Amino acid sequence: MSLRTVRLRPSRLARAARADRRGTGRRARDDAGMAMVVLVSCLLVSGALVVAVLGVLTSELRPTAYQRSSVRTISAAESGLHVGLATIRAAVSVRPVLGRGGDPTLLPCADADPLDGDVGGGSTARYTVRIRYYATDPRGQDATWRDANAMSCSTGRGPATMPAYALLEATGSIPGDDTQSSAVDHSDRSQSVVYVFNSTDVGILGGLVRTGGYSTAADKCWTAAVPPSPDRAPSRP
Repeated sequence: MSLRTVRLRPSRLARAARADRRGTGRRARDDAGMAMVVLVSCLLVSGALVVAVLGVLTSELRPTAYQRSSVRTISAAESGLHVGLATIRAAVSVRPVLGRGGDPTLLPCADADPLDGDVGGGSTARYTVRIRYYATDPRGQDATWRDANAMSCSTGRGPATMPAYALLEATGSIPGDDTQSSAVDHSDRSQSVVYVFNSTDVGILGGLVRTGGYSTAADKCWTAAVPPSPDRAPSRP
């Protein structure tokens, strides 16, 4: 008796099932790869959007901080001008007979050694004031003319001659301001003003010619009615 080996071939349905399972696994792997690509793309797009938004915010914050610093330094420069003007107006003294009036010897010499100080009120802003004196109006003149025509001035003596004008130049600054590290540091602001002195020594026709102005003698006027003596000019009450 002989034995025969019978090979069982899978049915068509079984082969289809196996093929379907293989296809399902392949599609699952393909779907997973696609999901990863989508995720990476979303991350890249999100990162680009974040960088763009930060760039816009930074570009807006810098001008805002610069403008805020500019306003503060303008106010500091104005404070400096007020201080300089007050210093000039405080140059007064009381003299016999003539009384209270301006005293050129008390004028501040703030060219080589400018006035400076803090604005105060909790602000870190500072001012620096330069004061120069002129015989003619410095308005409309350039820096070269102003440097060449400024009067010499020494502390305790004032200007070399009686000035007609004072030029005050004030600069406001904020030490340690981070906006000053950008561009050319120019959140600093400067302002200037010309102060005109009023003089009462203008010659006028007629009136008394006072003698001994620094004494307590009574007012007298000059006369040519009597020839003058060698030691004193004739006068009459």
